[in-house]
Amino acid sequence: MSLPVPLTVETAAALADSVVDAARQLNGVELDFSEASLAQVDAILDEFHEIGSRATASATVAFGAYIGEVLVRNAGYRWRDTTAEERDLYGGWPMVVARDADQKVANPIGKAFKRVDNGPGEGVAFFYTVMAQS
Repeated sequence: MSLPVPLTVETAAALADSVVDAARQLNGVELDFSEASLAQVDAILDEFHEIGSRATASATVAFGAYIGEVLVRNAGYRWRDTTAEERDLYGGWPMVVARDADQKVANPIGKAFKRVDNGPGEGVAFFYTVMAQS
């Protein structure tokens, strides 16, 4: 995988920002970190479905960071490193988003891969709705 920044808690926002730039340049789509923007992310990831997540791995990771940042900026989550046990549970990803208020944990990078691999039934807009509920 070739990402514009390393995949860490500290660089998640920068990685998400790179998605905003790429979506504007490549798709003519303005992503604004709102809940509504996730419908546009679903549409973009739908284009990746036929290619598959292995071929689009870097972009899929970056879109996962964007999804996570939407949760961070709008639903009270924060990025945190995964524990060794969680890495097994969440597909090996080094970070997740968590909400301290109710102990919810979400794996937005893993969700982006599920969306690409499994199609519309794994919608990220719906994922946000579920994870944002208190």
